[in-house]
Amino acid sequence: MTILFVGNTRGDVGGMAEEGTGGVASGTAGKERDTAFSPQYLRVNPGNDTSAPFVADHGVSTGDEYWLHFSYATGNDSASVNADGEVLFVQDAQQRTVAALDVQDGQLRAAAYGDTTVFGTGFSHATYSAFVFDIRVIVGANIVCEVYLGGTLVSTATAANTGAKGKPKRVLFINNDTAAASNTTTHRYFTEIICTEDEPTIGWRLATLPPVAAGFHTALDGTVAGLLAPGDGLGLSSDTPGEKGSWTIGAYGGPSSPAGGIRAVIAKTHSSKGPVSAPQKVRPFLRIGSTDYPAAADVTPIPGRGEMGIFDVNPATGLPWTTSELSGIQQGIEIKA
Repeated sequence: MTILFVGNTRGDVGGMAEEGTGGVASGTAGKERDTAFSPQYLRVNPGNDTSAPFVADHGVSTGDEYWLHFSYATGNDSASVNADGEVLFVQDAQQRTVAALDVQDGQLRAAAYGDTTVFGTGFSHATYSAFVFDIRVIVGANIVCEVYLGGTLVSTATAANTGAKGKPKRVLFINNDTAAASNTTTHRYFTEIICTEDEPTIGWRLATLPPVAAGFHTALDGTVAGLLAPGDGLGLSSDTPGEKGSWTIGAYGGPSSPAGGIRAVIAKTHSSKGPVSAPQKVRPFLRIGSTDYPAAADVTPIPGRGEMGIFDVNPATGLPWTTSELSGIQQGIEIKA
């Protein structure tokens, strides 16, 4: 069971996604996301016969089941009969589509892309309100795509796969032709994106705790404020292995006793490496109290993907996390040769 990807920012997905915090065009502020978990949303503005793509990229899944979780809200026009495209494609390492969340006459439906493309039953959801989706994909002799809305199975499709398409490696949120027009009322909002293998995501939530201020370690050049706006050319940097930077994180706003407990705390960063003479790796860590707890291994930065240090349990206690333990944690990164 493996967490392959988590993301809730433009730095996680790139493409045409933009971050925002304001309300949807109808004035129902907060309906585009659950503000207890997501301090901002990812927003795109597709239209009729146009796309607004971004990508959740990760290593190739090797498990029997692939799961995708996300929260999705639509503005006006999502139920138009002129909306006949795709919200997303699940693709293999050769960027061949194996499954999709399809749109037909304004209704969503599962799609399995095997030797032929097979579509499931269409379903609708309300506009101007966030809904949690989970998509289960199995790739083998057949390709199976199941779509769950709020934990309930609403559409399924199965197609033969004698062409031997591979297991998922990325999700292309294509946002193609999902509205009848493109204007300020037709935005699409995404938050809480998670990809796993052999681990159902139904019932999961992703709480994003952004950087706030400099922490104990300040050896890296730059300021923590530079971490908050992806693509502005600012951040933290170092050319010296062993140097560390850490920062405090925002408060957790979800339930104090979430159902199922806390699956993991993930320290995620986005790094780039210099020439071969410069450091080539980093290692995420958490600082709890006066002790640094490094992730299991050094990570070589991959453009567009980010680095994750996954802490399944509290490293200070060896026990499952509790929400009270999230207060006071610092996130950090160490420069490695």
